Amino acid sequence: MFVIQSLDHFVLTVQDIEKTAYFYQRALGMRLIEFGDHRKALVFGQQKINLHKAGHEFEPKAKSPLPGSADFCLITDSPIEQVIEHLATCNVPIEEGPIVRTGAVGPILSVYVRDPDEKSKGDRLGSGNLFSAFIEKSESSCQFQIKFKIIAACEQ
Repeated sequence: MFVIQSLDHFVLTVQDIEKTAYFYQRALGMRLIEFGDHRKALVFGQQKINLHKAGHEFEPKAKSPLPGSADFCLITDSPIEQVIEHLATCNVPIEEGPIVRTGAVGPILSVYVRDPDEKSKGDRLGSGNLFSAFIEKSESSCQFQIKFKIIAACEQ
């Protein structure tokens, strides 16, 4: 038996890599890198998010990769007010919140926004990934947790 100790990377399939990269660099302070055969990734801490363009994914890949289908958490040591202020500075509108939700370790304060990964004409995907910034205050520390929830929305 073995135990997983951390996350190295995950893949986000998107409509527009450059637009998505710019958003996550500006709004979340991630760093864009290029690696391998012209692949791109967003780096933060000791992890990265590999970016795949929808319809042009690298192998191996998920069986049915779709833009707007990821759900992930990130950690920051900044207070929710600072997160909200920074998102406003970046012209990222808050769709919902702050609102209390239940996180992995207890109650968290959440703010929901969308990234700019908009649908293409004729595409059945929604108009931008929805993510939430969850802030958790632990009694034993001042660490804050930000959770980005990406949800695919389909047209009727």
